[in-house]
Amino acid sequence: MFGKKKKAEAAKAEQEASKKTDGRILLYSDIIDALYDEMPREEREALLEAKQQLEEKVYGTCGSL
Repeated sequence: MFGKKKKAEAAKAEQEASKKTDGRILLYSDIIDALYDEMPREEREALLEAKQQLEEKVYGTCGSL
């Protein structure tokens, strides 16, 4: 009984982590797309900083996607 419960909890936690990673990847993709548009320097710097933070968070802590 306890083994099934732990497996279900682990599967649910893995699914939630996957959703978070997927959301970060979509956001990262949107940032990349936005960087191709013309914009003020301050906005570009903010997007580049957000891109770098996402790279560190997504690719640095997850290992593989």
